[in-house]
Amino acid sequence: MRRGDWLDDEDIFKFEKRLQAKYPHVNGLENPIIITHMPGSIIKANDFIRIVHCKRHWICVKGHEGVVEIYDSLPRSKIDKFLGNILKKIISSNFLNEITFKAVIKNVQIQKGENCGFFALAFAYALCIGLDPEEMHFDEEKIRNHYFDIIFNNKEMNMFPYTNCQRKKNNEFLNF
Repeated sequence: MRRGDWLDDEDIFKFEKRLQAKYPHVNGLENPIIITHMPGSIIKANDFIRIVHCKRHWICVKGHEGVVEIYDSLPRSKIDKFLGNILKKIISSNFLNEITFKAVIKNVQIQKGENCGFFALAFAYALCIGLDPEEMHFDEEKIRNHYFDIIFNNKEMNMFPYTNCQRKKNNEFLNF
């Protein structure tokens, strides 16, 4: 992989493995291809953090107490059919016997370039350590370089560089 390339499943999973090793209590940090091709093998847990691939775009989702939170670095006001099907696979495996669920699209930083994978990983890392991505602003160039330092230069696993910010929090739940 070169610095200008998009992240693929393997690139995402490399980082998730490092994140999982540092935070073994977090459920769901597994190969993103599992959701698409082997939904029956997904870890069953009510609380989880996942990176999912949705139409050539990476997003982070968090399940907590029967609610799915969607962290997307592209503007999103609704759950389209494709993302809905992905979420149904996750929900049926995690919130056992749930037919409907509530979802909320979180108000996070919108990417300027083509860095959705890096944002999804930054959101997931923040959630692993109890930070709220709605209150964070990442420098796109720095998060890309931070990924490369951790994966290819074997630097210590630490949070992506960010500054605190204030955004209106989205508490509007969608029944799905």
